[in-house]
Amino acid sequence: METAARKQLEQILPSGVAVGTGCVIDTHGSTSRQMDVILYERDICPVFRVNYDDPKAAYYPCEGVIAVGEIKSVIGKKELEDSFAKISSVKALKRNYEHPKYPDHNGRKLYGYRKYGERAGALRNDIISPVNYGPNNAEGSKICGFILGDKRAVSVETLKGHYSRLIEEVDDTVCPNITTLLDGTVFDPARPSDGKLANTLSVETGWCILVRRTSSPFSVLISRLHSAYNLGGTAETEVFGEYYLKPEDENVTLLGLFPIKGRYILVEDIYEAQEFPGRPCTSCKQNILHGEGGRLLDEKRIICATCAAGR
Repeated sequence: METAARKQLEQILPSGVAVGTGCVIDTHGSTSRQMDVILYERDICPVFRVNYDDPKAAYYPCEGVIAVGEIKSVIGKKELEDSFAKISSVKALKRNYEHPKYPDHNGRKLYGYRKYGERAGALRNDIISPVNYGPNNAEGSKICGFILGDKRAVSVETLKGHYSRLIEEVDDTVCPNITTLLDGTVFDPARPSDGKLANTLSVETGWCILVRRTSSPFSVLISRLHSAYNLGGTAETEVFGEYYLKPEDENVTLLGLFPIKGRYILVEDIYEAQEFPGRPCTSCKQNILHGEGGRLLDEKRIICATCAAGR
């Protein structure tokens, strides 16, 4: 059922959405539990695979993940609890919106934000919270979570009771956004709007859970995921660089350097005064001290400013 669901989602959702399975990670070192379905930004989100023969051994940065889902053949109390826990482990991850280099003119930190599928973002300083939000949009700037089941293991009334209890026990910011059963039962958050109940993208912004029976439950799920992609947003693509390993200084050995077309490196650019006691000019043999404009020819040779000017 998992494989069939992933194939159907990939065929129906926009081409910018790729479908995988595995775990979701953040820049703080946290990892979610194993997810049956991960919808991520195609050609934008990097995927780290431990074993290419095992598609489940894959890790996706949370900034590139649009939605995650759990697939169950039968849904009862145990299956709901397991799905809530797994989806919560993803939605609790912290997207990194903070822009590392460019504070604004008032000294406040700036945050990067972009729409799903876009490579270019915008710098903002009006983020509600740098922890897990995008600019002024609690619904659209978080990972969507869904449960897809084939049928119920208990009555609708019993399932409503389990669902209500789990929402009470779990922070509403990490609850599933929608639960759909192929027998027609749908659990969907909603709130009053223009004299009627209108669906919301998340439990966090909803006032109640609508439990309905519909003849096209899978279409309802596709509609919610399509909205999550089209209306949602995430951090700038620069954040993906934070997931790549950086070489430790003590593990790096300098094998040499040489100037490019006479663009000499000044001693003062890379050495402190105490690190450079003085060395003889390769050309005139005059001793060069720190601050006298010596140029490096390579890792061992140096030339004074006078000799460099004559070259």
